[in-house]
Amino acid sequence: MCVLEEPGFGLSSNVWSLFSLDFLIFLAVSVLFFYLLPRKMQWIVLLIASIIFYLFAGTPYTIVYLMASTLITWKAACRISDYREAGKENYIIRRVYLIALLSNILILAALKYANFLLGNASAIVSFFGGTKVEWSVSWVAALGISYYTLQIISYITDCYWERIEPQRNYAKFALFSCFFPQMVSGPISRYDQLNAQLYAQHEFKRNNLMCGLIRISLGFFKKLVIAENFNRLAQYFFDLENSEHTYGIYAIVGIGCYVIELYGDFAGCMDIVIGSAKCFGINMVENFNRPFTSVTIQEFWQRWHITLGTWLKDYIMYPLLRSKTFQKIGKYIKKTHGKQFSQKTTTYLAMLILWFCMGLWHGGGWNYIAEGIWFWLVIVLGQITEPFFNRVFHAKEHTGRLMTLFRQTRTTCIYAVGVVFFRGPDLTDAVKTICRSLSPKNIVNSLYEFPHFIYIAKDLELNDGKLLVYLINAFTGFAIFILLSLWEKKHGKLQDTLTCHTLILQITCILSVLFAIAFLGVYGSGVKPSDFIYGGF
Repeated sequence: MCVLEEPGFGLSSNVWSLFSLDFLIFLAVSVLFFYLLPRKMQWIVLLIASIIFYLFAGTPYTIVYLMASTLITWKAACRISDYREAGKENYIIRRVYLIALLSNILILAALKYANFLLGNASAIVSFFGGTKVEWSVSWVAALGISYYTLQIISYITDCYWERIEPQRNYAKFALFSCFFPQMVSGPISRYDQLNAQLYAQHEFKRNNLMCGLIRISLGFFKKLVIAENFNRLAQYFFDLENSEHTYGIYAIVGIGCYVIELYGDFAGCMDIVIGSAKCFGINMVENFNRPFTSVTIQEFWQRWHITLGTWLKDYIMYPLLRSKTFQKIGKYIKKTHGKQFSQKTTTYLAMLILWFCMGLWHGGGWNYIAEGIWFWLVIVLGQITEPFFNRVFHAKEHTGRLMTLFRQTRTTCIYAVGVVFFRGPDLTDAVKTICRSLSPKNIVNSLYEFPHFIYIAKDLELNDGKLLVYLINAFTGFAIFILLSLWEKKHGKLQDTLTCHTLILQITCILSVLFAIAFLGVYGSGVKPSDFIYGGF
């Protein structure tokens, strides 16, 4: 029961999107050259493929920003190593490091946050000046700038901390910075995780190729079946919520659909990315680990976008806690309130900065910052009240299945509230949506109307004749995903499990997934699937 408006198989009108037919052809050609050419040229094939992908998947001229960042970082890392070997003073080495660090941060800020900063500045000037002032700039950010910037910042920082040796070959370092599968949405890799694999000579192994193809097919399933169907449903409910009809349940259901869409979109993207790298024999770090089984929001973020969370802890939170400023704050508080209070205060303060950066990383807007503050507040309150709740609930009951289910549901709801800040165009809209959806009056009124929402949608010209199709496809695809997740929990990742089976079974698995996509997915030349949500960061 697929949604296909016109004949054909145009998955996306975007040039070389990860879920486009163009990308699959490009990937196949790249894999072919990778294994046919001499092995010593494999890393060169990956570099050329990455440059080609960058030029076709994004705005071509923005590769200049990428080249500038990589050149500055590469040169600085080599200079740091040379100065250290020559016995130069530490302040000279630190100066080189800070120049490279600030250069990358300024490039990111100029391209991604310029209008946010200018908008706030113009609002302040207008408020005090009495006349309306609007300042803005119009330029295109580089593809994947939020991801590759964090990667090269971690690289230069690890070189400065003497955790890794600098890469003396600029072309090889450029490959680490722009390896094409991860350019759109990560994951955020570390140099010591990828360098040996990117530059090694890989022998063709059928299991690597099949494992990668299975993973890619599962990514397409999550994107085109789960994310795209729930995207349509979420839009229906948000359109109803914004109509003359009451809020309440419409917004709540819409938010729930968007949560599922967001997971299917991002997790599907990661499957395509990791599967594409696996075709070359390269193992990338995982970015998801069944996040909705988490019993606390802190655990949730240890399972969702794992590489971003670990990056922020390793390069922002822990260095802050070790800094002289935080040590002075801790000593001052310790004198007046004791050691335990001092440790918690400095930790919570470092966490606040971490979550502020987490929100800001997602976008230049107060709604994104509010999202980060929301999760920080929930985590801190959870840690403060944990001893109380441990006393309230008996140990056996606290760890029972019913209590675990309750805590998992609570965590999902807390995350859903944060998603409202994430989805809304601005902070005001997000706050209004939360207030209107949680209003008891609106919930009661909308519950009365909710059974008739299909007819309401039709009256509002929202029902294009496919609403029921989207409903059936979405929940059928979601049910298949849940069953697969339960199976993988017991037996391990599907693609890994099938590596020890026959080629026929592996091909059958891929064809089964493609059949499910053909039957349940949203695709076709008349349908434009939405871009990957995290690709906008």
